[in-house]
Amino acid sequence: RIYINVNAIATLFQSANLRGALLNNAQLSRANFSGADLIATNLSQCQGGGAIFYEAQLQQSYLFQADLRGAKLVRCRLGSTYLVEANLQDAQLTDADLRWSNLTRTDFCNAQLAGSNLRGANLVQTNFTNADLSHANLRGANLRFANLQGVNLRGACLDEAILDGVRGKEAFSWSSAASY
Repeated sequence: RIYINVNAIATLFQSANLRGALLNNAQLSRANFSGADLIATNLSQCQGGGAIFYEAQLQQSYLFQADLRGAKLVRCRLGSTYLVEANLQDAQLTDADLRWSNLTRTDFCNAQLAGSNLRGANLVQTNFTNADLSHANLRGANLRFANLQGVNLRGACLDEAILDGVRGKEAFSWSSAASY
C-alpha cells in the first residue's frame, strides 16, 4: 500500500485497515481515523491538523516531523512510535498509550495528555509548555532538557524519570501520587 503525497482532507477512514501504509507528506487535515489500524504506518511530514485518531492503533508507526496541531488522539495506541520533531500543539492525547516511543524535540505546547502512558518514552528536548500531564505515567521516561514550564503534573508518576536539565521544574512539586 503506497499512498505518498495523497490529499485526503476531511476524508473518513473510520475503522479502516491502513496497516503498513506509506502516507508520507499526505494532506490529512480534519480526516477521521477513529478506530483505524495504522500499525507500522509511515506518516512522515504529513499535514494532519485537526485530524481525529480516537482509539486508533498507531503502534510502531513513523511520524517524523508530522504536523498534528489540534489533532484528537484520545485513547490512541502509539506505543513504540517514532514521533521525532512532530508538532502536537493543542492536541488532545488524553489516556493515550505512548509507552517506549521516541518523542525527541516534539512540541506538545498546550496539549492535553492527562492520564497518558509515557512510560520509558524518549522525551529529550520535548516542549510541554502549558501542557496537561496530570495523572500521566512518566515512569522511566527520559526528559533531559525538556521544557516543563507551566505544565500540570498533578498526580503524575515521575519515578525513575531522567530529569537532567529540565526547564520549569522549579514551578511544580516533585511528589508523585500515582503508581503504575
